[in-house]
Formats: sequence, C-alpha cells, structure tokens
Amino acid sequence: MRYIALYLLILFIAEPAFATEMPVGSLFFTPSEIEKIETPDGHKASVLPPPSDIHLGAVLYYAPDQWVVWLDGERWTPETRRDDLQITEVRPRQVQLRVRANGLGPAAAHDVVLKPYQTYRLASGQIQEGSSVR
Repeated sequence: MRYIALYLLILFIAEPAFATEMPVGSLFFTPSEIEKIETPDGHKASVLPPPSDIHLGAVLYYAPDQWVVWLDGERWTPETRRDDLQITEVRPRQVQLRVRANGLGPAAAHDVVLKPYQTYRLASGQIQEGSSVR
C-alpha cells in the first residue's frame, strides 16, 4: 500500500514535466502524412471526407411541409440543411434528394429518389435495396 501511495505522489509531482515533454502529434497520421496535409503557408488544408452512401431509414409524412425522414440515422425535417445534400420533395413513400459532389459546385448536382430502406451508393450511382451496409 505504501508503494502505491509513493507512486501516486511521484506521479502528481512530476506531472507538469511529463505534460511539457509530450510530443504533439496525431493518432491517425504519421508526421509525413501531416506534412502532406499542410499547405505551403503552414495552415492546414481543409480535407473533405470521402463521399459516403446515403441510406433512407423511414418517412413520416403528414403534409408537403410537415414531414420527418431519417437519412443515415439522422432525423431530418423541412428546416434541416446541409451543403452537399438537400431534400427537394417528400411524399408518403419516397424522398427526392439533390446530391452534390464535394467541392464541385451546383453543376455536379444530381437528383435521386429513395424509398424507405434503400441506400444510394455514391461511388457507383446505384440504389441498393435493404439496409445500409457500413
């Protein structure tokens, strides 16, 4: 028991030294990968996530302006906004989406119609029946 108390005392006394000597880095990137992410002026570049699939879980339709849908497990209402994805129309059994490719602007937007339990695969442009496989 004395050894544990002595160990904790040393740990708390030495903590500031450990904190200042800890290297700053990343759990996910190597130093060379971090250098590639940084821009020449030293600021970090905005790295866009890779496009993911879009899964429609459910539609609760009350009226054209009163609905709730679940896209990728998130609750969407007429007030929900996202730059790369927009709900253009909701019907009782389907949802029309406008999908924009990351960083390519409105010219790269295309419309997709999904029914509940369908997944739109962005990489292939195909619609898959059933639940999303992640």
